[in-house]
Amino acid sequence: MNNKKYSIDNIPELPWCEVEDSKGNVRVKVPTDSFMEFLEHLDFRTTIINGVYKIVRIQDNIVTVVNHNWDITVVISQWLEDNSTGAMIGNVYTHQVKSAMLNKTPHLFNKTNQGYIKRIELNRHWDTPNTCYIYFLDLVVKITKNGFECIAYLNLDGHVFKDEIIERNFKI
Repeated sequence: MNNKKYSIDNIPELPWCEVEDSKGNVRVKVPTDSFMEFLEHLDFRTTIINGVYKIVRIQDNIVTVVNHNWDITVVISQWLEDNSTGAMIGNVYTHQVKSAMLNKTPHLFNKTNQGYIKRIELNRHWDTPNTCYIYFLDLVVKITKNGFECIAYLNLDGHVFKDEIIERNFKI
């Protein structure tokens, strides 16, 4: 996740705020709405799959279904690590941010609150009568009667579920 897109410089609003008390001690708080906007920045969305409300993460048209809140915390922990310097992010320690999030976990991961994450209608990418697609880790192979062509996921006209991808790179 070392992508510039996910850089702290590209975050419109951090998912936490710093509160200073009368003694000058700084505490970290996590406002729910800021946290949900942060998840959106990390490409999390809500959607309906087979009639069931789901949280997904969509990167370059690849859909990863979030099966457990643990999946989200792993992404956030990695983001904190990637954007911190010497265990500090901005004016606070990353452990302060993690602690503030942990203290609010039941609230932040409440299904009602997560419903405020932007919703997306998935547009599944399908084969056609004349074209077959094979999904690899690094690219998509489009096969027709005239041969094949390699396509980047970003250039697909639909979404591919991560579990449909063959777990290796394409080699000729």
